[in-house]
Amino acid sequence: MDLSDFLIELQKYLRLEPTLIIGTGLSCSVGLPGMTHLSAYLNTNINSHTCNIDIVDEWRSIYSDVLKNGLEAALLSKTVSTKLLDEIIKLTYRCVNDSEKKLLLDIDSLKNSDYKFPALLKHLFNSLSPDTAFLDVITPNYDRLVELSCEICDLPYTTGFSGGIYKYYSDRNWSKSYCQNPTIVKGKVGSSYSVIHKIRIFKPHGSLGWKEDNDGKFCDCEHELPGCNPTIITPGTSKYEKVSTNFIFDAHRTRAMESISQAKSLIFIGYGFNDDHLQTTALHKIAQGIPVLVLTKTLSDKALKIVNEHPRIMAVSDNNDGRTKVVTDGNEYILHGDFWSINSFIKCTIL
Repeated sequence: MDLSDFLIELQKYLRLEPTLIIGTGLSCSVGLPGMTHLSAYLNTNINSHTCNIDIVDEWRSIYSDVLKNGLEAALLSKTVSTKLLDEIIKLTYRCVNDSEKKLLLDIDSLKNSDYKFPALLKHLFNSLSPDTAFLDVITPNYDRLVELSCEICDLPYTTGFSGGIYKYYSDRNWSKSYCQNPTIVKGKVGSSYSVIHKIRIFKPHGSLGWKEDNDGKFCDCEHELPGCNPTIITPGTSKYEKVSTNFIFDAHRTRAMESISQAKSLIFIGYGFNDDHLQTTALHKIAQGIPVLVLTKTLSDKALKIVNEHPRIMAVSDNNDGRTKVVTDGNEYILHGDFWSINSFIKCTIL
């Protein structure tokens, strides 16, 4: 495969009205924390000055496993106490939220930077066929970078919540909307209806704005609310319990899996293939042979195994020498350039 053939292949994925699955790689590209940063933050802030010594000792007992296998794998292999889990949720929220605030305070720099993901959303949105209502984006990330990217391009989107300062969830927000258009046929006034396009953002692990009050009521609010707790699912076995008991997480997970099941193609961006919630559905769909593109800096062993088992996947990753590694249909190609990065990918395909 030469560069020309490669670029033609990339274009094909964009024409198939893909469902996007966004991992922490996109967040890291603009300075938001990924799992490695979060692990270090937790280790720094779970200490005897701020936490009960039992919590500190429990964290220290698993931290070597965190360093060896990663935060997600370490917490999946352990049953952590409620106290440690609460501390992890609190610190995870603070870590991501503080970084997002810094990003928002310097939003003009982001808009004027080389950050091109909004351009990808705009291109895919404007390319939707008249009968296709939605561009679906699925992300386990807590930050609101996808939402911000929609707003940079003035694209309509929903996360299932609606309202003013306090937004509340309703399944109705996922539904199709129609525009009534006046028509004149043979002098007679009538009307026709057209689908209003919208981006649906599914966040099965929660979002920074989601909060639960002491009465168990959930809302999406930008402000810190007295007596309200952040509603996010942190890595580990506890996330399965939260999904089964919290209707918002369950709704987002269910909608995300429905979107994958109905997808014409999938594009994974900065995604590590470590989420069993989405994995089963995605792998079933991939096994059906739909076109799949994976863009990532580092292709994990798990992801490489999936790529090698399914010939219609193209994985594009960093070769760590200024070149790009492309793996597809059992073959490996090395191309000059950094096409694995979202910015370079967009520049060479749509700009």
